[in-house]
Amino acid sequence: MKPNLFRSIANNVFIQKEAFYQRIRRYFVFLLCVYITAGLYKVFSTDGVEIYVQPNIQSLLLNQPITRYQSVSITQAGQLHIKNPNFYQLFLFPDKWLDFDLITIFCNCVGCIIIILIMSKLGQKMVFRKDISLLIRLLGFLILFHAIFSIYRLIVYIPNEIDLLTNHEFIPLRNHPLNFFAEVYISLVVIAISNMYKNGIELQKELDLTV
Repeated sequence: MKPNLFRSIANNVFIQKEAFYQRIRRYFVFLLCVYITAGLYKVFSTDGVEIYVQPNIQSLLLNQPITRYQSVSITQAGQLHIKNPNFYQLFLFPDKWLDFDLITIFCNCVGCIIIILIMSKLGQKMVFRKDISLLIRLLGFLILFHAIFSIYRLIVYIPNEIDLLTNHEFIPLRNHPLNFFAEVYISLVVIAISNMYKNGIELQKELDLTV
């Protein structure tokens, strides 16, 4: 049987793509381990919760080394410290080092798992598959959920919580969720890509029937 040049080129391209998908998959496996480690550190850390704040009005509070309230303290640098955070504070306040809250870490872990599964399936010869389309759609909805949650956390929850903890004297240092509005648009693009991928599956079925 004579060698088929087209088949040889196609197999070579497939091998190169498969190696590329494996590299991406290994990267996200590493990233998943990093997020899991960061989440475990935040859960079992005894340092409490810290977040940067600023005075709600021009006052002399920051001239003192430490401003103490019933359950929190604020350093002169404007760092609010909650020594014994409750369940919601632990999960919704960002970590002072990573600037991530636990819900964000969880969403990132799920996103890494979805991408790892997608890369594993893309490494197979049959690219247009229904399960890949569902995974891409799931990734889009996950990004959308995280964006909406982050906007709520940044605009509603954290300002109200700091307001109550400091007797209406301090507000968060950052409260402009422009990045998260961009994340909403990205999620919509990913969902649109999943719909295009679904159309590709239908076209593949029609081609298989004609052949």
